[in-house]
Amino acid sequence: MMGHNVNKTDRFGESFKQTEDDSNNNYFIKLYKKYEKQLKIILPIIVALLAIIYFFFFFQKGIIFYDNFLKRSVNGNQILYNANISYGNIDIIVISDIENDFQITYNLPENEIKSYNLQFSNQEKNLSNLLITSASGETLFKGKYDSYDNNFLHDENNEVVYCQDNFINIIMNNENSFEDYEPDYRNMASIVQGEDIKIKGNFALMLFGLALLALTAFDMKFPLALFYLEHFMSVNNPEPSDYHIAVQRFMWGVYPIIAIILLILSLFVR
Repeated sequence: MMGHNVNKTDRFGESFKQTEDDSNNNYFIKLYKKYEKQLKIILPIIVALLAIIYFFFFFQKGIIFYDNFLKRSVNGNQILYNANISYGNIDIIVISDIENDFQITYNLPENEIKSYNLQFSNQEKNLSNLLITSASGETLFKGKYDSYDNNFLHDENNEVVYCQDNFINIIMNNENSFEDYEPDYRNMASIVQGEDIKIKGNFALMLFGLALLALTAFDMKFPLALFYLEHFMSVNNPEPSDYHIAVQRFMWGVYPIIAIILLILSLFVR
């Protein structure tokens, strides 16, 4: 697998040269060489445009509404959270004409449009009084809201109020989970306060994908660097075998494919 008497650069170069000569019969190789100058200009432009599009979607802001990412868009005093799912559009609209007074409207698939009014008062750090009324003015909730508590509201007697049944319905129903959905008051308060604004993309998957691309680019630019780094402590004048070179060239095609898959998944996996 390794020797000491053959010039490393020559052997590596000869292996690549032989592969290149064999590939000259390939139509696509000939086509690339014919338009090599143009492609060296066009390809970086295409890559840059794809990167811009990718990061545009990656850094979109929104909320997670029962496993669906709803994109956030602002128009004056109106905030729209929107997503298109298999059952139709999810639209949640938040309007605030007066500070600490909000109107939130749910337009969910196969569900009637429902509007609610939320009024926050006596705000003190993370605590405030909260009044929720229906569009007709009926009082639905009166109590306290704690921005540090992600799951609960408290009524006027400081008793916990939590609409657990709605959550179970969303998870368990395999059909349109929003058909008979009644908004959770705690979730409603969180949305209007803008507590749970998130970035659409998954940073871990993105960084792993970009790392694979960077590693591949480095290995193609310096094909012997990683090999030397692995063997220089244990072998004098290490030299890659033909098998190593073949596997290395094969992975130059595999790693970018894996990286692209990870980058695509980073837009959908949370």
